[in-house]
Amino acid sequence: MKLTPSTLGSVVLCKSAKITLCTFASISFFTLASIDLNANSIDPVGTCSNDIVYANYIANHQTGTNPNGTFSNDPVPGKPKGKLYIIGGGSRPVTMIRQIAELSGTTQNGYAFVLPMSSGEPESAIERAKNDFYSVGVKKVTGFNFKSDSSLGASNDINASDLYKKMIDSLRYAKLIYIPGGVQSNFMNAIKNTAVAEAIHYAYQNGALISGTSAGAAVMSRLMITGNQLNPRPGNGYVTIAQNNMELEEGLGLLPDVIIDQHFIMRQRLNRLVSVAIEYPETLCIGIDESTAIIVDGDIATVAGESQVIVIKNQNGKKAILNGLLGAKNMELSVYLPGESFKLR
Repeated sequence: MKLTPSTLGSVVLCKSAKITLCTFASISFFTLASIDLNANSIDPVGTCSNDIVYANYIANHQTGTNPNGTFSNDPVPGKPKGKLYIIGGGSRPVTMIRQIAELSGTTQNGYAFVLPMSSGEPESAIERAKNDFYSVGVKKVTGFNFKSDSSLGASNDINASDLYKKMIDSLRYAKLIYIPGGVQSNFMNAIKNTAVAEAIHYAYQNGALISGTSAGAAVMSRLMITGNQLNPRPGNGYVTIAQNNMELEEGLGLLPDVIIDQHFIMRQRLNRLVSVAIEYPETLCIGIDESTAIIVDGDIATVAGESQVIVIKNQNGKKAILNGLLGAKNMELSVYLPGESFKLR
């Protein structure tokens, strides 16, 4: 797991034979000390692999003031003026591309900015997005591959390149920011703790439409499914609903109380989202199918496109564990069709 040095007072990492306590401060190191099995834990059942991420989440939500620090990509205060258009991957019908353009207003004025860092072929990803948006009347589309290269510096760093500063400014004032697919961890590794993440949040707060597909959908939430299984079992895909199996990392945090999954029905990902919903009961878990999207406006999400969106919530917050298998009762599961809406909070 990737740890951020800014969060938490103390949290149990794993209630196992060897217990470890991490103490964090707002500095770039952490210290370890042993504790006994009776220590208080964020999760009384005890989990290992994702406890730090989950404990960060809980610490930031127990009060409205967030006394223990923030995720590095936490949203700035205040209700965003912008919208989100989150696509579950697969093909993007022209009706969806046109809807993105119209909602962002880029057919009238302003410009779109493509962030291709998820993709293994970033320049091609920019060109494909340009062609899509040009085809529906967007007049100006640009893109830039912000790599995780420390030599670029920060936007206010005197050592940052002029091009980097210019691209950050362009990103901040874009009316549409689009994140293509690929590998979501690659995207977050490139922008975490940089001026890029701040610029995305600034644009969203000030009225921009932020859109992403596949990996670009996964990064929208505060807790992000990476797609990696930490304890895989024989079989193809996600064949269990098991404890400590799904790896989560920090995402952009545009949706702080939601976890997004994509390609959901097409790739049969119900097991993994149920697992996440059981282990992260404070979140609303949303599975978006291919060629389908949710349009987020404030606390309301509306389904667009061709297929369905599945929403799962472990409403009572309880879980059971038997030989590593997860159990929960009275979970909520809803299936939404295009045109239908639901509340995020």
